[in-house]
Amino acid sequence: MPTAGYFCESNFGWEGVYYTMFTLTLIFTMIFFFIFRDSPSEHPWISEIELKEIEFGKTEKENNNNKKQKAPYYKMLTDWTTWLLFVTFFCSEIAFQFLLEMGPYYLNKVLRISVTETGLVSALPPLLGMVSKLLIGPLDDKFISKILCEQSK
Repeated sequence: MPTAGYFCESNFGWEGVYYTMFTLTLIFTMIFFFIFRDSPSEHPWISEIELKEIEFGKTEKENNNNKKQKAPYYKMLTDWTTWLLFVTFFCSEIAFQFLLEMGPYYLNKVLRISVTETGLVSALPPLLGMVSKLLIGPLDDKFISKILCEQSK
């Protein structure tokens, strides 16, 4: 979004946003396919010491289990918590998409903010969301692990 406002007011035009995002996506996709492996044991950059650390504490069955298991789709789709998650996510996404799509229009047409500034201001909600997820994630993990430890006593 911050780049969209810049491109719209530059000689590149709005098309520059798509070409830039396409190029970045292509670069990161190629990096991913070059680096990614299905298993740490298949990766050429992982040493024997690192592999032993990764596999430490796993059972022999877990380390050698290459057989794919079937996902229990029926159980997942008939569980009320799954449907609660679907509804929660749907409502959250509707509100977020409305903000992302109508927010810039409101800022530019009603408040008369320039296109460049509109792009910068419109990028704040997703950026703040990303920062809050990075900060809250470790706290959430700590909280959940504490609950699991207390339940296992």
